[in-house]
Amino acid sequence: MREGTSPTVALVMDSNRFPHPYLITTANVSAHPVSSSPIVVQLRGEMGNHLSTIAHGIGLQLAALQDYNLSTHLLLRHQTLVDNDGTVMENPKWLPTSRVLRQCFPAMRHWDFSAGSRWGEFDQLWKRQRDLQEESLAGMDSEQMRLLQRIQLVNGRIMAGRKGLDDMKEPVTEQDISKGLAAFAELRRSGREGKGFSQTSSFLNSPFLYSDSMDNMILVKRFLKIFRDLFRIDPSCCASERPDADEAVFHYRNFAKEFELLSRRKDGVKRSTLPSFEEATPHQTAQVLFSHLKPGHKVAITSRFADDPVVFEYVHALEKQNFQVRVIDGGSNSERQDFEDFCFLLHARKIVGNFRSTFVFWAALLGKAERILLYTIKSPGLKVRFGPFIKTFFTGNFKWNFDDDGAEFQKHLQMILLPMEVIQD
Repeated sequence: MREGTSPTVALVMDSNRFPHPYLITTANVSAHPVSSSPIVVQLRGEMGNHLSTIAHGIGLQLAALQDYNLSTHLLLRHQTLVDNDGTVMENPKWLPTSRVLRQCFPAMRHWDFSAGSRWGEFDQLWKRQRDLQEESLAGMDSEQMRLLQRIQLVNGRIMAGRKGLDDMKEPVTEQDISKGLAAFAELRRSGREGKGFSQTSSFLNSPFLYSDSMDNMILVKRFLKIFRDLFRIDPSCCASERPDADEAVFHYRNFAKEFELLSRRKDGVKRSTLPSFEEATPHQTAQVLFSHLKPGHKVAITSRFADDPVVFEYVHALEKQNFQVRVIDGGSNSERQDFEDFCFLLHARKIVGNFRSTFVFWAALLGKAERILLYTIKSPGLKVRFGPFIKTFFTGNFKWNFDDDGAEFQKHLQMILLPMEVIQD
């Protein structure tokens, strides 16, 4: 049962100086009350994925406070890589990504993006809580544990053999989140009553929530206004070129190029796009995604690999439809090159992009677009990994039910499922 809304919930976004006081940073770590419940947020990838994982952790934090009067603090944990010989090392992507986020998102200026990665006791507590899972945490029944694991609120390291989000039969629902947080709130109360669950160690309390999910649909729907406030951008970071008022913007993610570069870097073998990350062909882009445009309309293409020859196949396909086409190269090879593309998307009136790209999703969510078309390809890999998810969000059955702040976004958003098209050599 929910305990009612906490009277202190406004504190989460109450300070202009530090808009998120519950997040441990170098600015407030010494003053942090160790009595609150930690949420360890596992960061991934680059900017779009970082925003998604952060949003998931903050969404859980807000829901816990509003629904169960449970005070929490976030610990961001940067991503690691495992080398061929088994050596664990830092993922180099997180450093430039965290620098850009601190520079360009004022609310994150003092955030510590490795707070959950530094302390020596973390691995020890991590192992201890994994052991506790096998005991079902004593007072928790199997149904409660299933709920916690279902929404990736795992009290410790992901157990071997545990099915992840990709293998779930259905997407996470609002009821799942509510029941999972209720179970965790009860677990915390049990710990405070001296039943052996809670062991304070520095800024980590056991048990803690572990959030590594980017499944944000439910949380975005509920906390859109807060996310938009939190992810407000420093205007000085968006001083580069902007789209024309009558120009549509196509974001070509080019997963194939990135996966090719990553695989070559790792073991020298070239691989094609991973299943479920397929993108619209140049023909589909021109004939379907931009079928609503009239000849003569302007189209700008943004891509992190703007000089890839494939990009010009899209240019030619769009030009055949008599569109005026240009390619935006991001401006430079600096750390902020991708952010310049992000700014370009933020100011676009019309956006077309791949739904699997968290980069374009957040640009659409935070930007000013009056028409947003997000597509995904109905490939065999997508059906295997995300079939129920796609069925829920791309068949018109999902009800956003946004509040007033999200009504415009809902009105402007169109999500379409494209058939997989074979490219002829």
